[in-house]
Amino acid sequence: MKKVLLLSLVLCVALSCLLTSCGPKTQEGEKNITVKITADGNTTTHQINTDALYLREALIEYFGEKLSFNSFDMVEVIDGIKADPGKGEWWMYDVDGTQAVKGVDTQPIADGNVIDFYITVFNP
Repeated sequence: MKKVLLLSLVLCVALSCLLTSCGPKTQEGEKNITVKITADGNTTTHQINTDALYLREALIEYFGEKLSFNSFDMVEVIDGIKADPGKGEWWMYDVDGTQAVKGVDTQPIADGNVIDFYITVFNP
């Protein structure tokens, strides 16, 4: 029983290390990212120069009061455009054409990234 428990613990630690090392890395220094925001059929494009490590930092620096988060720390308003949770709307985003699997607070950014924000509707 102790061997099984020890083996399980070792496997969990190894898997955690593997998953952590395989994800995107932060990039130190100045970077230029493109943020596109699509809502109601209109897309606006913003070029952001930042030394932030994560997307949330860069968004706060650039959008300021035109950006807010809900109680779950998800983007609620970006560039002054609000997703309507009453209609099941929420903001999603892609990084370089691939749907993000992290929240903006843990999404590393790198020079040249293209971030596409768009409203999607959750229909249970």
